[in-house]
Amino acid sequence: WGVEDGHVRWLSVDELADEIVIARAVGALRSPDCYRIHPLKLVLGLARLVIDAGAEVYTRSRVTEIHPHRLKVGKHTVVARSVVIATEGYTAQQDGRRREVLPLNSAMIATAPLPADAWERIGWASHAGVSGAAHTYFYGQRTVDDRILLGGRGKPYRFRSGVDRRGEVDLETVDALQALLADLFPGIDTTVDHAWCGVLGVLRDWSPIVEDKGSGVYEIGGRDVTGEEPSKRGVA
Repeated sequence: WGVEDGHVRWLSVDELADEIVIARAVGALRSPDCYRIHPLKLVLGLARLVIDAGAEVYTRSRVTEIHPHRLKVGKHTVVARSVVIATEGYTAQQDGRRREVLPLNSAMIATAPLPADAWERIGWASHAGVSGAAHTYFYGQRTVDDRILLGGRGKPYRFRSGVDRRGEVDLETVDALQALLADLFPGIDTTVDHAWCGVLGVLRDWSPIVEDKGSGVYEIGGRDVTGEEPSKRGVA
């Protein structure tokens, strides 16, 4: 689905301003397929469904070997009909896989709640998500308690496929996001109340796939730029 079949619609500057006023915008694409999900509530909700179905959930259980229909977790063996490898940005921490997936840093700031007169200037009554289009793009949303959340990717890049240190946010990244917020919405109070970060997995050719590796083993991710088969050793 795309612009050609009318699913995604071009917005002129005036049409965009009817939804949200962004400085120096020259137009936008509007898609109906935009959903906001609270990640912690999603994880806890899935855990409740799994537990209610009779399964047991274990955390801090590092998988050390993957075999068809079987996982090694320390001294224990877990048997499963299907195994899904979905280690995202932390794939780089697995043995032999440091260069396959880039752990791209993703940081976010949250403003203090904005007053009613600020929202009169900005609009954004639909609470639709917004984003830029570059590889190091920004993304943002208006929260139910009238804050602006704004995030950006790619800064800083941690050498040798490093990941974030327990959500510690680089202060220069916070400053850059705050400056971007001021650029998008000039004249709005951009005081930062909260900031956090994490990593997400990005294939180096920007072409993620879902791969059936056979014998009930699936991987969400893809191949590195050499096209070689990813190693099956270890999962973080």
